[in-house]
Amino acid sequence: MSERRPSSERIPELAKKSLDSLQGHETLKKSKFEYVGSGGEHVVYRILKKRESAKAEGRNMVVKVSRRGMVEALTRLAVERFREGAPTKAPEDVQARMRNAKDEDWEDPETKLEGALNEERMFLRAVRKHFPKDSRLAARAMIGDIPLSPEVGEELLADVGIGDLAPTKTTEVKAIVRYQEEISPEMMGEGSESFGTGYIEMTGVNLADYKVINGMILDEGSKFHPEMFRGALHGATVSLLEQSEKDEGLKTTMKDFVRRCIEFTNESGEMLDLIGGHNVQFYKDAEDKWKYVLIDVYASSPWRKARETISKLGGNDKLERRETNEMMNALSYARLVNGVAMELGMSERLDPFVNQDDKRVSMEDMSYSVFVNIGYHYSDEIKQRRAEQRAKEEVDDQQTALD
Repeated sequence: MSERRPSSERIPELAKKSLDSLQGHETLKKSKFEYVGSGGEHVVYRILKKRESAKAEGRNMVVKVSRRGMVEALTRLAVERFREGAPTKAPEDVQARMRNAKDEDWEDPETKLEGALNEERMFLRAVRKHFPKDSRLAARAMIGDIPLSPEVGEELLADVGIGDLAPTKTTEVKAIVRYQEEISPEMMGEGSESFGTGYIEMTGVNLADYKVINGMILDEGSKFHPEMFRGALHGATVSLLEQSEKDEGLKTTMKDFVRRCIEFTNESGEMLDLIGGHNVQFYKDAEDKWKYVLIDVYASSPWRKARETISKLGGNDKLERRETNEMMNALSYARLVNGVAMELGMSERLDPFVNQDDKRVSMEDMSYSVFVNIGYHYSDEIKQRRAEQRAKEEVDDQQTALD
């Protein structure tokens, strides 16, 4: 049986496939949408036909729908279907949790969404405090009714093991919707580069190298290996670092961004979402000066949650998949920000990882615990990615031989 890709990789093709069938829905009939992309936090659409509003005139907008809210709403509907006798191939432990769930265990969805919306607004207030106005896109978030096709509903629930309990018809769920100013063409034009990183944990890195990579960036006094650090970054970020060695203007702009990231995180306890591509973009403006823009940087508090999870590390407790993912996000962010700060010759650093008792934790112990839990929760995904990488390398080798 073939292994499933993470939903963040599967949703784009399904969103494109199902969008036409949703256009006649009551919620969407006043606007025409075009699928733009999908990431860990949002599914993104561009508004092609603006609503008849004076405020909308002359402004190109995109709509970002929170994936987390959609999954939570769909999960509640799936449990109801399970209780009504719908068949499922969900693992027995998942079925047991659904069987034993009590109505009082479910927080009122409207209340929960209001809390999540408040968290997002607090995050954006902190961003406004630390980052200049010309680096931020105008945005407004609210709770809205979102129609989901059966195909997208199934894929969103697949990662929690209950995809076969998704609604069988287009279903309207409440979720956080953000209307945001669309980026200008120059921000994505020739010479612009994305700033971000990926999960080195998902590449099949061995434990020894993983400890070294984390230690050299996050442990004071450890030797820094630039070549090993750059090997863990996205190619676009490496390109920015290489250009900054010859372009003082770019180097100054990168320093400004990294310094603000450090101040933002140390003061607010939040982190920017820098995992993946095009969440932050560096570009040259009309005056040929380097700028950066925050396109999609909201992260649902993994930095603060990681502090809670750290208290488990080194003990006998196995982390939940959600906790493991939060640790991967926090470590990836810390490696990127501190590592780039080192590359640029900066003295500022993110505050070290501490547990809930404010005691600093051993990076070696943390690396070991996270590594073990990643192997437990993500072994299938890692195997799939390694197989895809080997297949790509074989194609590249064959092409090279033909050339």
